[in-house]
Amino acid sequence: MGEFNRIKNAISKLLKKEFGEEGLHGIRFLTPGEWSDRGEPYLCNSKLVMIFEENVIYGLLNYMEDKGKFYDKLWETMRNKGYYFELGNSWNLGIYEK
Repeated sequence: MGEFNRIKNAISKLLKKEFGEEGLHGIRFLTPGEWSDRGEPYLCNSKLVMIFEENVIYGLLNYMEDKGKFYDKLWETMRNKGYYFELGNSWNLGIYEK
């Protein structure tokens, strides 16, 4: 689980840097087992799922409200740790190893 803590910490640090404590509101990370238990149809092969319902990044990732600036920062943060992401539903994303 150490590898997952590394990416979770990097994402949490970025969220806090960009948005303060509000950036962490409603953020949850689920392991593949936890995600599978929910019976969700998307992101089933991901290494980790991040849920961001009711979080400031919802509009940034779905509607590019900041013209993709946060999307690019998140992508770069993950890439630097050896991961990438894809959006699933409007409220989650899957994290994969490169």
